[in-house]
Amino acid sequence: MARIRNRITLFLISLLITALFVAALCALQFLESSRIRALQASLLADAQWLGATLAQHPEHFTDAAAVAAQSLHQDAALLTASGVAAVVQADGRITPASDWRYTPIAATVQAGAVVSAKVDSQTMLVAAAAVPGTKDRVALVDPVQPQYIGLLADWRWLTAEFTVIALVSALAVALWSRRATAPLEQIAATTEAIANGDVHRRIPYWGQDEYGRISSAINSLTSSLSERMNDVAQEKNKIQGIIAQMASGVLVVDKTGVILVANEVAHAQLGNHHQQLIGRTHWEAAVPRVSAAIDAVLMKGEAQRKELTLPADLSVELNVTPIFGTHSEVVGAVAVLHDVSQFRQVERMRSEFVANVSHELRTPITAVRGFAETLLDGAIENPELRRQFVQIIYDEADRLNHLVVDLLELSKIESGHSIFHFEPADLGVLAENAADTLRHQAEQHGLALEVHLPEAPVVAEVAAERILQVLVNLIGNAIAYTPAPGRVDLTVLDGEATVQLVVQDTGIGIPQADIPRIFERFYRVDKDRSRRTGGTGLGLAIVKHIVEVHHGNIQVESQVGKGSIFRVNLPKRQMPNAAHPTGSAGNNFTNESQAHMLLS
Repeated sequence: MARIRNRITLFLISLLITALFVAALCALQFLESSRIRALQASLLADAQWLGATLAQHPEHFTDAAAVAAQSLHQDAALLTASGVAAVVQADGRITPASDWRYTPIAATVQAGAVVSAKVDSQTMLVAAAAVPGTKDRVALVDPVQPQYIGLLADWRWLTAEFTVIALVSALAVALWSRRATAPLEQIAATTEAIANGDVHRRIPYWGQDEYGRISSAINSLTSSLSERMNDVAQEKNKIQGIIAQMASGVLVVDKTGVILVANEVAHAQLGNHHQQLIGRTHWEAAVPRVSAAIDAVLMKGEAQRKELTLPADLSVELNVTPIFGTHSEVVGAVAVLHDVSQFRQVERMRSEFVANVSHELRTPITAVRGFAETLLDGAIENPELRRQFVQIIYDEADRLNHLVVDLLELSKIESGHSIFHFEPADLGVLAENAADTLRHQAEQHGLALEVHLPEAPVVAEVAAERILQVLVNLIGNAIAYTPAPGRVDLTVLDGEATVQLVVQDTGIGIPQADIPRIFERFYRVDKDRSRRTGGTGLGLAIVKHIVEVHHGNIQVESQVGKGSIFRVNLPKRQMPNAAHPTGSAGNNFTNESQAHMLLS
């Protein structure tokens, strides 16, 4: 803005100086012409006065001319028809006409005229006037040089005056230009600030002139721009929030393949936990099949959809959609990676469940049908075979009934239709009841079943019948998979906010590879042993769901050939909508001797 102000100032000062210079020249010329005209008029008047004087006293020309010449400081001459008759110089001396250097000029001047002529490089004015009553003329000669000397002095004063005027005017112009360009500078500074992102800046109002109109227009434009930027920022934040909270991975790339947006899920799916995806090309960050789909969309402008497997056996459904510009050109692409691993796992588990249910149902049904056919074929007549086969049919039907009951129970728990009545209960009493229920079965297998309780009652808010069912299932499994002579221990440990129920056996143990799957429906480590003991393969699945409904968790430790330990952690109080605990935090047990016994 200073450049414009300086340019305006320099232009106006130059224009002013030029105007003053021209005015000074015109003034000098006017002064010069005025002085010359005044000199001519004065010289002619003097000549006329001298002519009138000579007309009254013709015989006294010399005396009158001498007096006039001395008083006027001019040369005087009497001109007759034959030429210059007499000459009296400015100092009063009478000079012969032949010696007067202005004789040729004076002889040509007519009465009443004033002429200018140069004699010996000196400019002279010659005025002639008639002598009344005669044909003679008088002439006065005056040099112009003294007038120019006075004119030079006037010119110096005039120059000084114009110089002062020019300086004052230049200062006024500078102040005026500064004041005149101040609004423009303010407008420029504000627009630069707005261009740099400060959309809250406004230009002061400058009235109804052009500056005011420009200021008002820019302020209105800035307000509109600010509102649109706020809207865009809000929309951007909404989109970023939505993308960040999406359960699917999202990648946004430009037309060159550079990643512009990537949420945390995409980082995790592509295995870039510690590497930033944004700013890198999708070929550097993504797996080849994902990059190939993105490139196909960028080149063809057609959406792509496929299912593929990422590292770590992660199944995803990939949807890539093009982003079009204002002229329908492809300017980028959006890739959404939806994790379908759990869905595929559910499908697999559903297939396995159907297969397992079919198998579990087919086995007892086949047995019942086979022995029934045998009885119908004549074995019913044999009392011993009849009783044996009917007992087998009864056992298989009972097993089938248990399977259906367990399936229905598990379905109710999973669907939330099973009712749990939570109330304070002594877990020590529940442990004793569970042990009493299975003590005879343990003795038949040659096993010792012991219950370890703290001295004080352990009270927790539980569904008593369900926790009893959990203990019975866990103890029953321990008895089924522990060969004689063996031992099964049930321990209740009291913590500050939680209670732990521990079932430990000295049985065959569980391989580490099978531990993560033992709570799946129909999953058996030893299928033959499970069928021989009458197990349905649903007991541990029911146990897990009951514990989770209590907002607890179950942990398993096992070594093959040494036995297993099942730890059930339950909160003492049931909080509404509480999250399921994921670990054993808070299990600060007061009975350290019992905990030591479990680890020994």
